[in-house]
Amino acid sequence: MKVGIKLDGGPELEKALRDLSHALQGRIFIEAAMAAGEIVRQEASVRSPRRTGALAKSLIVEVDKKRVPSVRVGPGKGGWYGKFVELGTEVRYTKNGAHRGQIEAHPFLAPALEAKKAEALRKFRDVVRERLGAK
Repeated sequence: MKVGIKLDGGPELEKALRDLSHALQGRIFIEAAMAAGEIVRQEASVRSPRRTGALAKSLIVEVDKKRVPSVRVGPGKGGWYGKFVELGTEVRYTKNGAHRGQIEAHPFLAPALEAKKAEALRKFRDVVRERLGAK
């Protein structure tokens, strides 16, 4: 799931952004997105299944190196199975044909984003305004 952000801040904020170099704009946006992503990560941690607690502990906020400037919120390496928990699976079979069942979906990331979207967007805006010295 991807979320886009349109930043409205009046003429003074737009002018301040235009005056910044492209690299500095990217750094500010990354910092703001990391702060906003942390809000979603915390909510996802609360909503994640608690069978062992490993999935909740593995949730991270990181710069998405494939799509800079953007940030990824989700399971780290220790929670590699998080996508199966979030989305579920169809019935699975081994190469020998043994039935391995299916995993019922237990969404925790999408509901966390939905629940904290407004707060995360406010945090994003506040960090950008703070870094630009705007009120």
